[in-house]
Amino acid sequence: MLDIGAERALWDTAFLQSSNESGSASARAEPTRSQDDNRPRLWCSLDRFMEHVFDPAAVYREIYRTLRPGGYYFHTVPIRKWQVDAAIRRAELAADSNVRYLVEPPEYHGNPIDAAGSLVTFDYGYDIVRQIAEWAPFAVRIIRFCDPMHGLIGEYTEVVVCGKPCEQSHPEHHANEASLFRRGA
Repeated sequence: MLDIGAERALWDTAFLQSSNESGSASARAEPTRSQDDNRPRLWCSLDRFMEHVFDPAAVYREIYRTLRPGGYYFHTVPIRKWQVDAAIRRAELAADSNVRYLVEPPEYHGNPIDAAGSLVTFDYGYDIVRQIAEWAPFAVRIIRFCDPMHGLIGEYTEVVVCGKPCEQSHPEHHANEASLFRRGA
């Protein structure tokens, strides 16, 4: 995760690697100060992350909690064009910390620090916008890119943009929020 906008490096972010073979990760970010102005304006996780966590709802809630009002979370996640369902769980972590595979065969993505790869725990479909908004009260938009001049063609070119609503005390942010989420932007 990349944190942009937290003044004077006020963040201590811990990523906890699961103790099992799954290669799946979870995250919790804790601000070292509680003032809203010291929270990040932007969280960014590119090159896909959410399909490898066992509890994406908890991750979205945590990002929402730690993000400054009026801030954004930009991320990529593979959205399966043939899948209408928002999210299909492929694997879960049992109470005994063992992985239970719900879809066979299990799918793994390449991982530069683990030759075994990273377990895919969720498949996401085109209704993911609704699902994210249920997990955390973000305004969600998917931006799809197609730019043959720069080699951006094909599947999995979506960027998911989650906006945290501004508080009433910050009206100057409403214009920026409205411009990002209006049709055709």
